[in-house]
Amino acid sequence: RLLACMFQIADKRTVSRIINSARQAIVKSFVPDNLGFGHVTREDVIGRHTTTIARELMCGGDSTDTAIIIIDGTYLYIQVK
Repeated sequence: RLLACMFQIADKRTVSRIINSARQAIVKSFVPDNLGFGHVTREDVIGRHTTTIARELMCGGDSTDTAIIIIDGTYLYIQVK
Protein backbone atom coordinates (compact mmCIF):
# COMPACT_ATOMS: atom_id res chain seq x y z
CA ARG A 1 0.00 0.00 0.00
CA LEU A 2 2.78 2.40 0.86
CA LEU A 3 4.47 1.94 -2.53
CA ALA A 4 1.12 2.24 -4.30
CA CYS A 5 0.51 5.52 -2.50
CA MET A 6 4.04 6.85 -3.06
CA PHE A 7 4.00 6.16 -6.79
CA GLN A 8 0.29 6.89 -7.24
CA ILE A 9 -0.53 3.39 -8.45
CA ALA A 10 -4.10 2.16 -8.25
CA ASP A 11 -3.67 -0.92 -6.04
CA LYS A 12 -1.13 -3.18 -4.38
CA ARG A 13 -1.69 -5.95 -6.94
CA THR A 14 -0.30 -3.67 -9.66
CA VAL A 15 2.66 -2.83 -7.43
CA SER A 16 3.25 -6.55 -6.92
CA ARG A 17 3.27 -7.18 -10.68
CA ILE A 18 5.69 -4.29 -11.26
CA ILE A 19 8.08 -5.53 -8.56
CA ASN A 20 7.91 -9.07 -9.92
CA SER A 21 8.64 -7.83 -13.44
CA ALA A 22 11.62 -5.80 -12.18
CA ARG A 23 12.93 -8.81 -10.25
CA GLN A 24 12.71 -11.04 -13.32
CA ALA A 25 14.53 -8.45 -15.44
CA ILE A 26 17.33 -8.18 -12.87
CA VAL A 27 17.71 -11.96 -12.62
CA LYS A 28 17.76 -12.28 -16.42
CA SER A 29 20.14 -9.45 -17.37
CA PHE A 30 22.10 -8.25 -14.32
CA VAL A 31 22.82 -11.35 -12.24
CA PRO A 32 24.60 -13.51 -14.86
CA ASP A 33 26.95 -10.69 -15.87
CA ASN A 34 27.75 -9.28 -12.42
CA LEU A 35 27.31 -11.87 -9.67
CA GLY A 36 28.73 -15.31 -8.94
CA PHE A 37 31.87 -17.00 -10.20
CA GLY A 38 30.52 -17.34 -13.75
CA HIS A 39 30.73 -13.63 -14.51
CA VAL A 40 34.52 -13.47 -14.54
CA THR A 41 37.10 -15.64 -16.26
CA ARG A 42 40.23 -17.06 -14.68
CA GLU A 43 42.32 -14.79 -16.91
CA ASP A 44 40.40 -11.73 -15.65
CA VAL A 45 41.08 -12.74 -12.05
CA ILE A 46 44.78 -13.15 -12.78
CA GLY A 47 45.19 -10.05 -14.92
CA ARG A 48 42.87 -7.55 -13.28
CA HIS A 49 42.36 -8.71 -9.71
CA THR A 50 45.64 -10.32 -8.58
CA THR A 51 47.97 -7.72 -7.11
CA THR A 52 51.74 -7.85 -7.10
CA ILE A 53 51.84 -8.06 -3.32
CA ALA A 54 49.40 -11.00 -3.32
CA ARG A 55 51.56 -12.76 -5.92
CA GLU A 56 54.69 -12.12 -3.82
CA LEU A 57 53.09 -13.35 -0.60
CA MET A 58 51.34 -16.42 -1.98
CA CYS A 59 53.64 -17.54 -4.83
CA GLY A 60 56.99 -16.02 -3.99
CA GLY A 61 56.61 -13.79 -7.05
CA ASP A 62 57.48 -16.66 -9.40
CA SER A 63 54.10 -17.47 -10.89
CA THR A 64 52.30 -15.12 -13.28
CA ASP A 65 49.48 -17.52 -14.16
CA THR A 66 48.14 -18.33 -10.69
CA ALA A 67 44.74 -17.05 -9.64
CA ILE A 68 44.75 -15.96 -6.01
CA ILE A 69 41.45 -15.68 -4.18
CA ILE A 70 41.25 -14.83 -0.50
CA ILE A 71 37.94 -15.58 1.18
CA ASP A 72 37.32 -13.95 4.53
CA GLY A 73 34.57 -15.07 6.88
CA THR A 74 34.77 -12.09 9.25
CA TYR A 75 31.11 -11.17 8.96
CA LEU A 76 29.79 -14.69 8.47
CA TYR A 77 27.19 -15.30 11.15
CA ILE A 78 27.50 -18.60 12.98
CA GLN A 79 24.87 -19.37 15.57
CA VAL A 80 26.26 -20.63 18.86
CA LYS A 81 24.03 -22.61 21.19
